[in-house]
Amino acid sequence: MTVAMTAATLDGRPADAADPDVLARLLERRLTAVLGADVVVPRPTRLTGGASRETWAFTAEVPDGPPRRLVLRRDPPGVGRPEGMALEAASIAAAHAGGVAVPRLLDSGTDPAVVGSPYLVTEHVDGETIARRLLRDPQYAQARDGLAVELGRTLARIH
Repeated sequence: MTVAMTAATLDGRPADAADPDVLARLLERRLTAVLGADVVVPRPTRLTGGASRETWAFTAEVPDGPPRRLVLRRDPPGVGRPEGMALEAASIAAAHAGGVAVPRLLDSGTDPAVVGSPYLVTEHVDGETIARRLLRDPQYAQARDGLAVELGRTLARIH
């Protein structure tokens, strides 16, 4: 079910959460509250892929610490499926608690005033997701040798 959502707000006024510079300010505001420190977010980068949700890579710069590479997943601004996003966030948190190799969930929410629509923020994990590369590229040959075993372990943890 798709539900029309209210707009994100900055300084009490509607904000264009589709604009990367505005999104950076929205993320700064939210992560400052979550992390308890003033956070600076340079312009986030929209990643390719994802048919129904947006994925953004960004860095959260915090005082007295190294920059944190993070990922935002959200429904497109103005349209949201809060139940679906809440379920996805709960699934990631439960998988992490069960020892499944998933990115750590940093924050999630369904209030569109936060970043324009229901969202979740996770730690960034380096890796490859394109099956063709994983199955054919020589640099992944060693990973392919143990892939079936690792997938079996992961399925067991999920079970």
